Amino acid sequence: MGSLDALAATVAGLVAEGLLVGEGETVAAPAAWPTSLADALDPAVLARQDDIAAQLAAGRAVVIRDAMRRDLAERVGAALDAAARWRAVEAFGRSPHYRHHVLDEDDPASPAVADCRALFGAAASRDLAAALSGRDCGGPLELGATRYVPGDFAAPHADHKLARTVAFVWHLARGWDASWGGQFVWCPSGAQVVPSFNTLIVFNVAAETVHAVTPVSPYARGKRLGVTGWWSHAAGLADPPEPAGFALGRRRGELWRAAAGARRGARPARAVTPAPSIERGVEHHLQTSLKPRSTP
Repeated sequence: MGSLDALAATVAGLVAEGLLVGEGETVAAPAAWPTSLADALDPAVLARQDDIAAQLAAGRAVVIRDAMRRDLAERVGAALDAAARWRAVEAFGRSPHYRHHVLDEDDPASPAVADCRALFGAAASRDLAAALSGRDCGGPLELGATRYVPGDFAAPHADHKLARTVAFVWHLARGWDASWGGQFVWCPSGAQVVPSFNTLIVFNVAAETVHAVTPVSPYARGKRLGVTGWWSHAAGLADPPEPAGFALGRRRGELWRAAAGARRGARPARAVTPAPSIERGVEHHLQTSLKPRSTP
């Protein structure tokens, strides 16, 4: 009888946690996917619109914890966590240097990214972004899913070229430890943001809004996942210069690997990781960018 009592207690616990449905009960349908950020953002965030607008107007990066509805964050986070087809994009021969991974369009998680693209690109979402930022957000949207694995990084850069006006990073990393690196660095103040689940970072794009991502440690055990993108002004090009924000980088990576393969002959391609000198160069860039400026 003891074992049956234990089993009954286990089942009752699972029902209480919502992991099992009791007899005669029905399963609630999942909430509908929102049609704009006004429906997707947590109500507490919408209540802070004036503060967010003031911070953006002052040229600051706004860090919003628990930004989206929890069910949306869980849905997109689970899709990216299960994704397997990540493609490296990198640039070491020109400034700024970077290396990270983007989701392949053939991965089963791609529909979740497409839903995010529709959400952030909706007319009502653009209007909200424009109202908060004071910038024109009526142009093409660039958006894609990213993953930073050990060795990935982004040297200081500003994103101010092309037609980009407002940038955002929606972090979906779970249990990320600060010792693993991968921090978002806001160079104007030296502030560092450790990736955390459902944290949104938003800032107006300008030559002064320099930011970076510190190299991810070889000892990192978590997945630094996120959705990254930019709104742009309506006077920009009719189509994004980098479709979905990442296709151009992916194409450059393919051409670079093809050329490298041709130089090596028939030898199989090897995974490319930043050389120690490159990592030291990133650290130098960060130290230079974060060094207090002397006043005359």
